[in-house]
Amino acid sequence: MYENLDSINRIVEAVAREEYPRAVEEAKRLKTGAAAVRAIQHEELGIEAGDLAKFRSYLDVLTREAAQIDRAGRQADAAAVLGALERMTNDACLACHEAFRKEEPGRTAPTLLMRSLLDSVQSVQRGLMIEDLSLVGREAREIAAVARLFAWPQVVGKMFELEDPAEREAYRSFFEQLAVHAAAVERASLDRDTRLITESLGRMLEEGCITCHTRHRESTQKTAAPSLELERRVLDQ
Repeated sequence: MYENLDSINRIVEAVAREEYPRAVEEAKRLKTGAAAVRAIQHEELGIEAGDLAKFRSYLDVLTREAAQIDRAGRQADAAAVLGALERMTNDACLACHEAFRKEEPGRTAPTLLMRSLLDSVQSVQRGLMIEDLSLVGREAREIAAVARLFAWPQVVGKMFELEDPAEREAYRSFFEQLAVHAAAVERASLDRDTRLITESLGRMLEEGCITCHTRHRESTQKTAAPSLELERRVLDQ
């Protein structure tokens, strides 16, 4: 279902850039994908026959919320799109992932999220280096939109498998800091203030990405996530 995560990221990006037709197209892609998966037999899915109804119930949620995103996107209703996306992420994607998914090394949900955000951070830095401040602004706006989505307590709790309310609050605060500083990068790009872009980008990495990543590595003791050294190299560029 990694294609679904790509579509979710594209919907967030589309909302951030106010490109609602793209959100509508991705919602259609999600619905089509869910219908195709529904037609697959349980043996091919790798699940027991008795679990098929439960699995399909998650597809139903995904299809329902994708239809809501389709409708809301046509009305350019950002709040409704993101609300449906929250429900889809929480009640379909992450719930199904928790119930059925057997992780592959380097392919966990937190790892994919971190890599997606790191790609956007690198795009911000690339835009800064080549003085393409419109690229800086677009990518920063996308980072802020993704961070706000994952700052919702239920989403971040399931994404990182956090049962302790204090842990959920800590991770939520990391994403909030990420969103705050990404928004500052976007504002600075509009003002063409490269000094402030650099300062805000540094705070975004240090208080959001690196702090969250360090805590996640310490709590899981896994090596599948992107290396801290890579993130620090991005910060030092």
